[in-house]
Amino acid sequence: MILQLDAWIFWLVLLAIFLIAEAVTVNLTTIWFAAGSLVALILDLAGMTVALQVTAMIVVSGILLTLFLIVIRPHINLAKGSHIPTNADRLIGQEGLVIEPIDPIQGTGQIRALGQTWSANSLNQQPIAADTRVVIIEIRGVKAIVTTKEANHD
Repeated sequence: MILQLDAWIFWLVLLAIFLIAEAVTVNLTTIWFAAGSLVALILDLAGMTVALQVTAMIVVSGILLTLFLIVIRPHINLAKGSHIPTNADRLIGQEGLVIEPIDPIQGTGQIRALGQTWSANSLNQQPIAADTRVVIIEIRGVKAIVTTKEANHD
């Protein structure tokens, strides 16, 4: 005995599987196949042949995936190697003002940059007086590593 399964049930189950996989991965990996399955489901309900449904599913999925890779992906920074500075990264290279003298021996000192106050240390382990303009070279843990603005331009 052969189990007879209507094609629309197959397409509906496939659509659900792709949507669940997409919801779990949230990486835009299977949404194209879900759209292709939806088109095939609609074609089945319209009385089209299984061959046309399969072809439509493959073509629609392929077109949507290709459009995403060529047109959309470059604009949403999903490409590997792209880096948008966020949080502390955006401070690197910015100018700041020493608001508490930087003393590397005692481990004290603070700067204000981009409206934020940061504990700071000098790059060359030299003290830096208050009200001195500095440039942030890097962030180490919770400390901004700075150099004087004049030293940075030498």
